[in-house]
Amino acid sequence: FFLLLPFYKLWPRPETLQILQILVAASALIPAFLIVRELRLPRGWQTALCALLLLHPGLSGSSLYDLHENCFLAPLILWLLWAALRRKWGAFSVFALLLLGVKEDAFIYLFSVGLWLLCGGIQGAGAERRAGFFSMLAALVYFAAVSAWLSRGGEGVMLYRFENIQALPDWGLLGYALTAFSLPGWILEQLFM
Repeated sequence: FFLLLPFYKLWPRPETLQILQILVAASALIPAFLIVRELRLPRGWQTALCALLLLHPGLSGSSLYDLHENCFLAPLILWLLWAALRRKWGAFSVFALLLLGVKEDAFIYLFSVGLWLLCGGIQGAGAERRAGFFSMLAALVYFAAVSAWLSRGGEGVMLYRFENIQALPDWGLLGYALTAFSLPGWILEQLFM
């Protein structure tokens, strides 16, 4: 949001924030285009995939309600993936930090990209695997630190949103992992309901 502040200072109106949110979300098109170009897809596919991104309800619909930090997620995740594909580990680190700065549960996106890299997402070379390992580690350390900070200075992480997929509520965060491994069908049922 600090990136939007200069524009809001010039035009301090709610409409300014709505327009900026749309532009931030739509900026995901830039890394998406660079990714499909990097993958050397045919031009028609490049255009179609970028158009589908702009039409995706998760991206376009995110601007139909109040200003929300989620507008930064799609661009930052796509920039993170672009940096990984280009093996630009400095840029990857910057985008990882920016992604983690969006919200407390953004760690799951960095963890997922790290897992992809660790499992050979690009070509399985040593640098990619190391980046994957450290991404996963950084994501977990970040989440633990932020969770502790939110518990001390606030209401904690909003886990109540996920109570329907928690079969072991007395176990806390560990209960989610145990539920996922022991009752995956039940979790899928809950998610679809």
